[in-house]
Order: sequence, then C-alpha cells, then structure tokens
Amino acid sequence: MTAPVRLLLVDDDPLVLRGLRLMLAGSPDLEVVGDVDDGDRLVTAVRETTPDVVLLDVRMPRVDGVTALRRLRAEPDLGLPAVLVLTTFDTERVVLDAMRAGAVGFLLKHTPPAELVRAVHAAATGEPTVSPTALRRLIDHVALTEPTTGREPGTPPVTARAAEGALRTPSAAESAAGGSHGPPSGSDDRPGTRLDLDLLTDRERDVALAVAEGMGNSEIARELYLSPSTVKSHLSSALTKFGLTNRTQLAIAVHEANRRG
Repeated sequence: MTAPVRLLLVDDDPLVLRGLRLMLAGSPDLEVVGDVDDGDRLVTAVRETTPDVVLLDVRMPRVDGVTALRRLRAEPDLGLPAVLVLTTFDTERVVLDAMRAGAVGFLLKHTPPAELVRAVHAAATGEPTVSPTALRRLIDHVALTEPTTGREPGTPPVTARAAEGALRTPSAAESAAGGSHGPPSGSDDRPGTRLDLDLLTDRERDVALAVAEGMGNSEIARELYLSPSTVKSHLSSALTKFGLTNRTQLAIAVHEANRRG
C-alpha cells in the first residue's frame, strides 16, 4: 500500500487552517502532519514533521511566505519538501517571487477542493501547478518588464533566455541573504535565443503547447494518447533544446511565440 502524502499547512488565519484540514480530511491518501501560523516557524516545523508537501500562505504578519521559503531553501541539511503557495494574492510580483524562491506551484485560496488535492499529489511527484490566472499574469509581467537594452529594432520581446532569467531560482547563498535576483551577470538577450517552436518534433511541440495550457503530465498523456514517461521525455527534450529549466518557463515562452504568430 502506498504511503499517504505528508502535508504541512502554513497560514496565519485559524479559520483557513481549519478549513484546509476539513477539505483535505476526505482524502485517505493525504495526511496533514502539522500546521503553523507564521512563516518564522516553517523551518522548525519541516524539521519536526518531515512533510512531502507544504501548503504555504504568502502574506503573514511576522515572516511572509516567500521569505520563509527562501530560508527553508538555505538549509542544506533538510530534505526539502515541495512547496505549493496558496493565497488570495495573485499579483505578478507575488507569483514571480514565489517561483524564484523555489515554489513548485501557485494556487488561489478559492481553488476547488478536488483541484487542490490533485495539485498536492502533483507537487509530491515534482510536477508544478500554477493557476491559469496566475500563469497569465506571470506571462504578461515578463513580457512587459523584459529589458530592451541591446535589442535590435523589431526584435520580439520575451525570449527563452529572458524567461529563464525572470524565473531563475536563487542559490542557497542568495536565499540566505534574502535576495531575489534577475538574470545572471553577463547574460544577454540575443535575437538568436528566441524560442522557435520549429526546433521541436511534432510530439514535443504538442506537449509544449499542452504545458502552456496548464495541463499536467498525466492529463497530457491522456489527451495525446501517450504514456506518462513518454510525455516526461518529450518535455525534458523541449526544455533542453530551449535552454530552460522548468515548465513554467516553457509555458511563458510558448505563449509569447504564439502571440508573435
């Protein structure tokens, strides 16, 4: 029998914590191993409960969720759990900061219970989940804030390199310092790094387009009549070809490529 997914809840609102417990209690394959009411207790709680997944609120009175996540990532001796950010705030800055800090997903608190349970299971297997609203805000923000210095006239915005820089996860040293940085020093935005979907095979392109629609690997497998392992292989190949590191970066780049037509 498969062990249940161990879940830690972090939110400063006791009613939200109680509601999450009730919402998740009906899933026998999930086990809530603890809850804490502020980000300053996250590292200690993870040490004590060893969760597989953390549901983390963003706005808390003493230490916000993003700062708490950075502190967690700066602890090299911890087996880091997957972190899902669950909040009422879906501004592009919050989404970017959470993803940079290492969150594997971003959901809004009004997410239906069944979708929340699916997201927890996806996070436990390392599969990111971002709400469609948050993903759209993220795409628009990267498109509007990409540096234009050095771009040739007529060069379309948002390249694969720009998407990668915008979502780059900080190192442990950067996390410890509380920093949130953009592209590495010396990186550029050459037109030659623009994402070209023609570089993909037909199946890789199908998978990339499905990722851009917010579909998870299991859903893509059903939609395209492929095995989950084949989907994972195509996704890995697409990321490698474009020099990206995660599916959120790929989703941004695909949306921008489609917008260019």
